[in-house]
Amino acid sequence: MPKSIYSWDDYKLLMQYPHLIGQIAGFKDLVPLHSHWIKFCHDSKTDVCLMASRSSYKTSAVDIVGQIYRMLRNPNETSCVIRKTITAASEVVKAVRDITESPAIYELMRFAFFADTDGNVPSNAEWHYKTRKDGKIDLSVRQSVTPECTFEALGLDSKITGRHYDFCISDDCVDVNDRLHTTEREYTKLIMAEVRANVVKKTAYTAVIGTKWSSSDLFSVLEQEGIPME
Repeated sequence: MPKSIYSWDDYKLLMQYPHLIGQIAGFKDLVPLHSHWIKFCHDSKTDVCLMASRSSYKTSAVDIVGQIYRMLRNPNETSCVIRKTITAASEVVKAVRDITESPAIYELMRFAFFADTDGNVPSNAEWHYKTRKDGKIDLSVRQSVTPECTFEALGLDSKITGRHYDFCISDDCVDVNDRLHTTEREYTKLIMAEVRANVVKKTAYTAVIGTKWSSSDLFSVLEQEGIPME
């Protein structure tokens, strides 16, 4: 069996500093702080909240690189990203799909899925997305069988009942409309309460990331609940 361009030492380094996965993928603006954000959101066992300023590469780091980090560690998990609209969430899924199919990241995932203890990968080993459509990707190496795919897009405007995931990332579900309109603000809080209570499995959790827009928006509710927050 031929050696991969990666080794287990490389893999351990990337798991310790996942922003380096982003560097390999072309996200040159990611720095060690983004590794902390990724691990804070993806390694927690409880709901967490990350508030950061706009243009701080939250989506690139936590949504996109974080999902790749997650798949590398456990391809059997199911995850979803929820944003204001299904269209915005589908853009994240598409970015994950396109980046993981690029040569360097494809090979990294091939190594993680198939390498033996010496770092050898069978020459005929390959993976693909058995479901590959707008808003949904499902790894061929996933052994669990569920209606949910490896990674799916949801919007606050989606039908979300009946879905159950191992993890959910909520990204920018609070925006300027939550500042301007009480109805919008209350709707966001209502849907996110349903996501946290029922869309994620009872043993699962949600990471909420974004920017605060109002003193009574979703982030204020999370603060009042005592959700771990940075």
